[in-house]
Amino acid sequence: MAAKVQNQRLLADQATLALHAYHEAGHVVIALYFGINFEYVTILVDPEFQTPGVKVFLEPQLSDISALPLNERFPVIRRYIIYSMAGQIAQEKFSRRSCFQSARSDRRFQAECERIAECYHALDNLKGETKKILDQPSTWHRVEQVAEALLQEKKLTYSDIVLLLGVIDAS
Repeated sequence: MAAKVQNQRLLADQATLALHAYHEAGHVVIALYFGINFEYVTILVDPEFQTPGVKVFLEPQLSDISALPLNERFPVIRRYIIYSMAGQIAQEKFSRRSCFQSARSDRRFQAECERIAECYHALDNLKGETKKILDQPSTWHRVEQVAEALLQEKKLTYSDIVLLLGVIDAS
């Protein structure tokens, strides 16, 4: 009986790691798609964030967006929203069940989206755009490649990802 419980826990842990891997892979592929720089991605608990994640360098910072001319704000905000949504949408696509509502319980995700949504009320359109990008077979294949590599290595640097996927052309 104890072995059965332990096997069930191991399967649950593996399933959770797979969900994390696809979630983080979604962020990474979209980051590359939009030329967003990052240092690494991990499915282990990151000491800095206390969750798995991608250490991203967002430029300009969200707080600096208001300093941009109006005609330059939306493309930057659009890119950040799509990047933020990509993890949940990739996780949903992998698991074949809706996970997007649970994203609202992720405080970092929620805080980012709320700040951005104050400027633009286009989340539904951007969710559709994000899904459209991730539904492209070549993009989804890249998500699968990153997720599989994360499941093996647990942490990948930007260089590891570029070596694995090459350069992604967003056009």
